[in-house]
Amino acid sequence: MNRTLSPQHVRLVVGGLAVLALAVLAWTMFAARQTSSSATPELAVPAHARPVHHAKPTTRAANPTHVTKRHAAAPVKIARHGLPLKVALALTKHRVVVVSLSMGGVALDELAQRESEAGAKAASAGFVSLNVVKQREGGPLLTKLGVVDTPAVLVVRRRDSSVFAKLHGFVDRQTVEQAVADARR
Repeated sequence: MNRTLSPQHVRLVVGGLAVLALAVLAWTMFAARQTSSSATPELAVPAHARPVHHAKPTTRAANPTHVTKRHAAAPVKIARHGLPLKVALALTKHRVVVVSLSMGGVALDELAQRESEAGAKAASAGFVSLNVVKQREGGPLLTKLGVVDTPAVLVVRRRDSSVFAKLHGFVDRQTVEQAVADARR
């Protein structure tokens, strides 16, 4: 049996590899274009403002001219000012937001979280609970405020997007309610 390749076989192999390389290149460019044009940063778009897919025109048997079209909502950028996204979203709905910082699974932290939530509800303020152990939730606050012991309660106001009050340790609902009232002044 002859173990050498003829020039015709070499041309076929090289041509096949060239076609395969072009196909892979075209596919990667197409995939990159699709992801870059359709992807928006998750942090910049709140859940209620996500684009709505256009509905296909529907035709009815009796009235073929009736067409329903839905328009996509424009993405809304949220000014975070170094705060976690949950807090920034809550500030879009409330003038004052109570942020409970806790560690999951600790009984005292869970009790402090329930008390601060009750105080926020009584004062008609927003409420966000953050687990400082989770990097995504606690990281921005630790960067902005430094080391924070848990449990802790922060009162943040929309006016200047700053932390108005830092309450360390266990805080009852009346104290949270008073801090919210002070932040509204």
